Amino acid sequence: MLFFVFTNIYCFSQEKKITYDEVKNAFDLIFKEPKQAKIKLDLLEKKTINQKDSLYALVLNNKGVYFGVQTNIDSSLYYFNKAAKHIDKGSVRFISINNNIGILLNKAGKTDEALELFYKNLEASKKIKSNKTTALIYGEIAACYSTREEYTKALENIIESIKLWELVKPVNKQKIAIEKQKMGNLYSITGNYKFALKLYDEAKLIFKKNDDIYNFQKVCISQANTYLLQKKPLEVIKLLEKANPIIEEYSDKELLTFSYFLEAKANELLKQNKKAKEKYTNAVSYGLKNNQKRVAHTVIEFGNFLLNTKDFVALNNLIINEENKDFTALLELAPTEDKMGFYKLLYDYAVITQNPKLNFYSDKVEKYSLILEQKYNLFQVKELQARHEIQITAKEKEITEQIHEIEKKRLYIILL
Repeated sequence: MLFFVFTNIYCFSQEKKITYDEVKNAFDLIFKEPKQAKIKLDLLEKKTINQKDSLYALVLNNKGVYFGVQTNIDSSLYYFNKAAKHIDKGSVRFISINNNIGILLNKAGKTDEALELFYKNLEASKKIKSNKTTALIYGEIAACYSTREEYTKALENIIESIKLWELVKPVNKQKIAIEKQKMGNLYSITGNYKFALKLYDEAKLIFKKNDDIYNFQKVCISQANTYLLQKKPLEVIKLLEKANPIIEEYSDKELLTFSYFLEAKANELLKQNKKAKEKYTNAVSYGLKNNQKRVAHTVIEFGNFLLNTKDFVALNNLIINEENKDFTALLELAPTEDKMGFYKLLYDYAVITQNPKLNFYSDKVEKYSLILEQKYNLFQVKELQARHEIQITAKEKEITEQIHEIEKKRLYIILL
């Protein structure tokens, strides 16, 4: 899930110059009306280039955010790096832009590089004692550990992020909602669907209140994934019918690749095989066309669907197409579970076709299976989740008791 920072740069505006509010309004449009945002940002870039204040850097940063949401990583990195050149090193603004660069590095599969940058940012942020910036960094460190399938570390960092956001006054519920969605994703991965859905509902309420359509629908897609894991395909389709058209407007290719897969899988669970095949075909085509690593999982699920329905002609075409260099590069960026799943698919098909590479595929499956055993310590993750749930429940109980106490006092005053 992608979250970029609006670098809060204050400047001294002179008459007839572009103002901070104009730039902030253009930024807000990125998540509401992306096409209008691009038009305004292009115009603002031309108008602020000669201004002797920091607004030009802010416009460049916002263009980086725009291209990041469009999943145009090269253009996004170009604008973030350009913006960083116009900002004092070590400042909150500089750290914020570097955070945006880290987000893109993680998306591009350079997670180790991203983590290194985030930890440098964390150290710098703690020096200047900025709770807001530090909270953001912990959230992005969590995203990196989630990418690396190190879920215990991911959860620990999300909890740190939320704790800091709660210290920021006034409390920024929007930022807390973003972290709650990330936490919900982790709970969903480890099978705690009930609490994951609870966190999603809490996040959606905040996004709806703030008229944040983009993040609201992102949470809906996360919910759809959890319902899919619970084998509730009708709930999945119901959510995606509303979410997909809106996410398509934002051209979030990564999210759409995932959402199109969920739609295909839901139709498979409903045993609507013809429709499922059509949806899978479109999902694979879209993911490959847009160079998305999530497409690896779609290919695996589509392949297993074709295997189960004994559509060997289509399966053979799928495997031939996906054993090319482009797909292999995307598979390398995919989670270990998907790497294992792909070679398991090839192995199962090799058994049917008596492919001489049978042992090679078997060795690959075993290799990735051992890696997964070392990576997953779900007991440790669930133990940490349980402790966090207890803390939240205790906090909710305390708040409820305080409310009851206030109501008692009010009643007493009325009676007097």
